[in-house]
Amino acid sequence: DSYDMGTFVDGGPGGDGHAYLIRSVENSFAGISQMTDDCTGTTGIVSQGPDMEGQAIMRDAATGALYAMGSHLTGWAPNPMQFVATASATLHNAVWVNNTNPTADSTSFGTQSTFIFPFAHADDHITYIAMLDRWNMGGPNVLPGGLANMTNVWLPMTPPSAPTPVPPPAAAGWQLTLAACAPGAAPQQFEAAASGSAVVHAASGLCVQGGASGSTLALAACDGSAAQTWALAKDGARVTNGETGARCMSFNNANQLVTAGNPVISWACGSPAAWNELFGIDITPQRPGSFEALDQSGSPSGFCIAATDPNASAAWTIKWRDSWSLKDFKTSKQARSAGGV
Repeated sequence: DSYDMGTFVDGGPGGDGHAYLIRSVENSFAGISQMTDDCTGTTGIVSQGPDMEGQAIMRDAATGALYAMGSHLTGWAPNPMQFVATASATLHNAVWVNNTNPTADSTSFGTQSTFIFPFAHADDHITYIAMLDRWNMGGPNVLPGGLANMTNVWLPMTPPSAPTPVPPPAAAGWQLTLAACAPGAAPQQFEAAASGSAVVHAASGLCVQGGASGSTLALAACDGSAAQTWALAKDGARVTNGETGARCMSFNNANQLVTAGNPVISWACGSPAAWNELFGIDITPQRPGSFEALDQSGSPSGFCIAATDPNASAAWTIKWRDSWSLKDFKTSKQARSAGGV
């Protein structure tokens, strides 16, 4: 069963020229299928995204990156938008990570996505327009008439700014995610005096703080609390939080794979241990080291825990605008490449 079906033609820079069908498959995952050349059928599912409805795909012409947009499943009621990315060059076997809400609004302005329209300006740079349905059911500011008075909302998408040439030092609130292992890289270096002690981010001196099950682990000022006490076992084993003894350092996995950008979370320890609770721990009391995630076979994955700034990620944004014109988005290709928006 397929719901909220949409299409995408990957014909821009970096695209493969094929047309794709995207839809919610039994409300279990976003199924992406390549269409046949005459667009009367498909060649089968080529990628599975998170469970979402109202799916839309875009490829950033400036960077070649692929993204997918959708909503959570809450019937007619609005909810926070989902916007996921993939490091894959094509939609085939793409793994979708880095789920964000570009609207920063709990109901996405009362809307659900339908399509992302790429408008090409005279100098060939593109303004991406989020085309959204406002179902007028639930949430704030419901108009008279309910669903029968459904309207459309079109809002421009603002691309991420260029990355800071020199990243700022880590600060409290920075989150732990997986990144390609870079031996000696400061964001990936941690210290632990002994098992049953704090895990300290070496460059900042901040401690890794546990939290509720499912919460992303983050850096915080060291306070000696149980939430910052971890039991470390060597040689590919679990890292257990001392607050309850029942929560483990784990990592979200997309499509059962280890990928960059996956958040490191607090999760109920499995019995026996779940594969995404296992790390190669390269830390001794005398020197900093790293935590390398292991894959499903128990082998090193090549992805290590790193402290990342959640507010500095390359994130697209969608802001509410009562009125706007395409003339407001005059960014040239040259300015865009330099990071101007």
